[in-house]
Amino acid sequence: MNSFKVRLKFALLTMLMMWGSNFYGQSRSEVRGTVQDVNGNPMPGVNILVKGTSNGAASDFDGNYVIKIEDSESVLVFSYLGFVTQELKVAGRQVVDVVMQEDAESLKEVVVIGYGAVKKSDLTGAVVSLKAEKLEETPSPSVDVLLQGKVAGVQVTQTSGEPGAGVAVRIRGLSSREGSNSPLYVVDGFPYSDAGNLKQLNPNDIASIEVLKDASAAAIYGSRGANGVIIITTKSGKNNQKAKFEIKAQTGFQMVDRDRLNLITDPLTFASISNETLENDTRNVTPLYVGAVDPSTGVYYPSLLEIADGSWGINTDWADVILREALTQNVNIGITGGDDNTAYAVSGNIFDQTGVLIGNDYQNFTFRGRLDQKARGGFKYGTNLALSYVKRNRTQSGFGIGRSPLIPVFNPDGSYFTNGAGDFFNPVMLANEVTDVSNEYDVNALAYIDWNVVKNLNLRAQSGINLGHSIGDYYEPRTTSSGNLFNGVGEINNYTGYTLLNEAYVTYKNTFSEKHEVSAMAGYSSEKRQIRTSKLRGEGFVNDALGNEDLNAAMTRKLENWFQEQTLQSFISRLTYAFDDRYLLTLSGRYDGSSKFGALNKYGFFPSGAIAWKVHNENFMSDQNVVSTLKLRTSFGYSGNQAITPYATLNQYGSRRYFANGTLVTGYGPYQNGNPALQWETTSQLDFGLDLGLFNNRVSITADYYRKESTDLLRKQRLPFSSGFDDVWINGGKILNTGYDLSVDATILQGEFQWNILGTLSHNENEVVDIGEEGVGEGLRTGGYIESFRDYPTRWRNGQPMNIIVGYKVDGIVQSLAEGQEAGLVGDEAMPGEFKYVDISGPDGVPDGIINELDRTVIGSTQPDLVVGLTSEFRYKNFDFSAQVYGTIGNDIVAIKKFEGLRSLNRWTVDNRTNEWPSLRGGRLNKISDWWIEAGSFLRISNVTLGYSLPSETIPGVQNLRLYVTGTNLYTFTRFSGADPEIEGGVDYGTYPKYRTFTFGLNLTL
Repeated sequence: MNSFKVRLKFALLTMLMMWGSNFYGQSRSEVRGTVQDVNGNPMPGVNILVKGTSNGAASDFDGNYVIKIEDSESVLVFSYLGFVTQELKVAGRQVVDVVMQEDAESLKEVVVIGYGAVKKSDLTGAVVSLKAEKLEETPSPSVDVLLQGKVAGVQVTQTSGEPGAGVAVRIRGLSSREGSNSPLYVVDGFPYSDAGNLKQLNPNDIASIEVLKDASAAAIYGSRGANGVIIITTKSGKNNQKAKFEIKAQTGFQMVDRDRLNLITDPLTFASISNETLENDTRNVTPLYVGAVDPSTGVYYPSLLEIADGSWGINTDWADVILREALTQNVNIGITGGDDNTAYAVSGNIFDQTGVLIGNDYQNFTFRGRLDQKARGGFKYGTNLALSYVKRNRTQSGFGIGRSPLIPVFNPDGSYFTNGAGDFFNPVMLANEVTDVSNEYDVNALAYIDWNVVKNLNLRAQSGINLGHSIGDYYEPRTTSSGNLFNGVGEINNYTGYTLLNEAYVTYKNTFSEKHEVSAMAGYSSEKRQIRTSKLRGEGFVNDALGNEDLNAAMTRKLENWFQEQTLQSFISRLTYAFDDRYLLTLSGRYDGSSKFGALNKYGFFPSGAIAWKVHNENFMSDQNVVSTLKLRTSFGYSGNQAITPYATLNQYGSRRYFANGTLVTGYGPYQNGNPALQWETTSQLDFGLDLGLFNNRVSITADYYRKESTDLLRKQRLPFSSGFDDVWINGGKILNTGYDLSVDATILQGEFQWNILGTLSHNENEVVDIGEEGVGEGLRTGGYIESFRDYPTRWRNGQPMNIIVGYKVDGIVQSLAEGQEAGLVGDEAMPGEFKYVDISGPDGVPDGIINELDRTVIGSTQPDLVVGLTSEFRYKNFDFSAQVYGTIGNDIVAIKKFEGLRSLNRWTVDNRTNEWPSLRGGRLNKISDWWIEAGSFLRISNVTLGYSLPSETIPGVQNLRLYVTGTNLYTFTRFSGADPEIEGGVDYGTYPKYRTFTFGLNLTL
């Protein structure tokens, strides 16, 4: 201990002496010079650093620089993106000029494109690549969220704040009605059917993410590439590298912005609003808070006077009861390394998150191991193993967040308080007594062999399996509505599924006459998927003591099981050709055969082609130093979508239960009319692209325009009752998406202070060109049914975007009965305080003085006009700071919660004859109208991170140590009055509240 104190005092004294000498002025000299490229062009923005110090400078627009040194033997380090870093000794000189050499390895940066890789500079399709160093700046428990705001043309929506909730990923709009609209995920060559289901993948294991947006890139995945493809490559070890240990630890605190929950917490206000709502009810309902016992429930409700003078004495803040500041812990340990022939990577991750709602938590444990081995004769083989375990504990406690503050949580005896026999919504009871737990297990294993058969010819074969198993336990006791109805109800849900993959392909690459580069790939893929589920249900238990542990004790027992199997076999090919590093051609095709479809259309061919011109390599571009890269691209191709349930082409028989003479019997018979001509949806896409790099690629701009048309939509056609069937699967319909993507990646400042920005902008116009007779008139109903409106909120209509909002237009509030009747309203709808709807049309197409369904029109669209993202990164010495904003512009939201909580205080009354808000009236049958539509545009400060990295070699044996703090979902700029405008589908049902997170993290490399 004494020795440590002596060393500490000596270190502090040394620092003070050094600081003092600098303060009083130490002799310093200047070194100047010019930085040029190999062609003699000046290079602005080159970073110059005195080695071993934080003293730096940057070259100006003419390539000149000036830097101060304290030692004539100092070493200057010159660095610039895409060029080899050079170290030059000053050696007493006052002028040090340097010629920067292009980094051949950097220029040959490869991008994974599916069944191979190409140099980034040789891409002909719309492909975006994100490397690990860009992803690690944003701590995230989800792979999908890493893409938000970083890839133009990709919209990522967090559907809920529930821990482990799914994420909706859309690439260039929606294009399917019954099939999936999510992209295909491919992890280390293994395909996963949908995005948002990658719980077995730890974000810390990712080396790169490639997003294939156009058909030229995605057609290689054939019948599953219509919605784009996201390829993920995990980290691997490196040969001849000593073992490197990485430890990443995070602790986060999450809290809900209660101000956006719009809750009435004042007891007197709550009771007054409740009474007024019932007093205005035309069904002769008696107000509750009158100081009497409600005869229907036997519960005493205090009067407004009792509440006002404090004699009632109960004031429960249900937000405090239900919500909590949740804790998140995330620990990742990884080891990588290798020798001459072996490279390995092993990692483990523990993620533990408690939800902001009581009774909710989520744990995820993952392990990944990767081994790559070289052998004689040009052989290389390896394995990749991933294990995952997830435990979810869900809750229904959120239902009680708007509960009356005039009732307590518990009775005096400690039992749960219920507001009468029909009250099953005590949130604490729901959190503690309802069981809703799932345990999920996943295993993914892949083995490969890679063989250089002869020079320029390579064979790769791989086999893999993905095995998933889950068990869900569910029980509702008698204190819940379902439990009360059935005297306790319990379930056990089992799922087991696996996917087997076998693939082999050969690749030939060669260069002829130094100008003709050719690459050809051909291969075969076979995939089999099987799913088996079972559901055990019991109803009617003697008591709730055992929950669902003994379903055999139930009075009524039910059993359901389900089996599904599907296979896919494919032939794949791709040809690329480059002439003189100027003109590029890519042709690809995939021939898919799927068991989902009948004999008439079991196979389909999905071709694509793309060309590109590297304008910057032309002779006429050699005498300028502004444009570093200029590439023009165009592509066209076909891809498909087969994401529907198998067996749709077959006539199916099954069991149905019905009553005969008062007895429940089981019968068997046909229940699906098959269609052997059914085939996949086909999406054709035309893309025009531009890649532009300025000032030695210090500014990179990528722009694309696309036209994406989906035909032969998979959908169900209604059948007449005389057929004996409800519907049949058919191909019919067309959807069109057109739009543009724009991204700008720029290094604004280099040197001691660095500033980089990445901006993305996406615009998509969607149109339902034709979905048959269902798209005529009112259109096809979509979205979930809204009970308070007795209607569906969105429609598909020919000639309109998908998921438009159809309803009435409102022209203020009725101020008198005469005004209501004059507006064509009748009955209760003509009363003062009601909505005054606009008479738009009648049977003859002109207004007829009557408000009915003929007056419904398009009043909004749930799809945004623009999706934007901006990431700004700053570095100064050992500090780093980044901020990211993300948002959508131009979309509408059906705000069905608009007239609840505090907003109901704006109501129309005799003393407040507002023309904007209706009166409070129980029993009102609302109509979907533009009054309920709000602008869903928002701009969110989604992530802010401040970090500090200790200088290398500060601590012996430590290669890197970075400490940081991150704020997530910090603030949202929006006019939307609900809790959160980031809503998938455009309808605010009041989902699980999202939260603000503050995370403290540490990254350590040994």
